[in-house]
Amino acid sequence: MMQSILAVPAALLSVGASTEKLPEHLVLEPYPDAQVWKEVTHDTVGAKFLIERVPSDQNADHYKDILVAMALPEKRGADPSVALRGIIQLAGGKCDAVRANGPKAQIEGGFNVAYGQVYCGRQRGTSFGLKIFYKIIQGNDAQYVVLRERHVAPSTVGGIQSFSKDQMNAVIEEMKSDALANTYLIKSVYLCGSSSADDRCKAQTPS
Repeated sequence: MMQSILAVPAALLSVGASTEKLPEHLVLEPYPDAQVWKEVTHDTVGAKFLIERVPSDQNADHYKDILVAMALPEKRGADPSVALRGIIQLAGGKCDAVRANGPKAQIEGGFNVAYGQVYCGRQRGTSFGLKIFYKIIQGNDAQYVVLRERHVAPSTVGGIQSFSKDQMNAVIEEMKSDALANTYLIKSVYLCGSSSADDRCKAQTPS
């Protein structure tokens, strides 16, 4: 189970006729990786849920990559930018050489959304650094927090790693991984339901 100190702690749907109110639900499309990602956690308590997915060659206790999604109904209506700003502030006390981007606020499908990234040179108490990409959605029923976390080599500047001249392929792969994480959150994570104006929801049913 996810133990990252930068993750938000978890406090712990069929299509009807046109006259019915469609339930609000978060869509997490499969992560576009060379290998299939598997679900290792799916906990639900009322309207709250915690979902964790990792690559098929990793597990919930020992992972370098993880996708996490949470529904927090007690925070419905809360500004996602404020929530993300709080997460970024927490990073300063948990990481050496932390750097952050965001929050970047926008509207998607009629919902307020905030994006941001936290780059941790080294998570205290560990031997690795972190890159965490966030998307927070202000739904009508809950606040939805989705993050893509990667463990990376430690560095003296968050998000800036050192490579030798013969490691150009590693540099390119690192850049691709970062771009993929951002693109996934933008294009493959969205909220559906009666209040959504997102055309992608037409092909989705609650799960």
